[in-house]
Amino acid sequence: MPNCSGRRSPSHHWSGRVKVKPQAQSSARAPLNPTGRPMGIVRNISAVMLVLASLFVILYVFLSFFGQVFFGTFSLIVTFGSLSALAAVFGVAACAGWRWCGVAIAMLCLIAIACVGMEAFDYYQNHDIPGNYFGWGLRVPFLLCLAVIGTAHLFGHIHRPGKSLERTRDT
Repeated sequence: MPNCSGRRSPSHHWSGRVKVKPQAQSSARAPLNPTGRPMGIVRNISAVMLVLASLFVILYVFLSFFGQVFFGTFSLIVTFGSLSALAAVFGVAACAGWRWCGVAIAMLCLIAIACVGMEAFDYYQNHDIPGNYFGWGLRVPFLLCLAVIGTAHLFGHIHRPGKSLERTRDT
């Protein structure tokens, strides 16, 4: 912009550099959350991990009930633990984002974990056979999935719309 002497001010001096337009963003952007802000990779991984944990819990509950029917045995502890795990998984979908509901989901997961512990105690107390390992190959992942679901909802490490950290970041 010219000043009184007809010369341009130093801030508007053209140094021969060409202004470059910002390049268009690639089509492989981070997915958007419901508020329209991109979700971070950690939130995506935790969401996928919770879905996989929930699917494994549902598979375990199905196998647990099928095993009781197939072998003609009924265990009140196994049934109660499976139903509380199933209630925890479906409770996640029913009440997402409510704080008291997260505590209830964590308690249901804790009940299911305690039932597996009581089932193991009963097995090793009454039915221990040398070489039999009580099916820990399915029970340990089941316990880990319940622990992931319970702690994620107890400590609030799940994505809730409107509670994103993206709003607080300086841009």
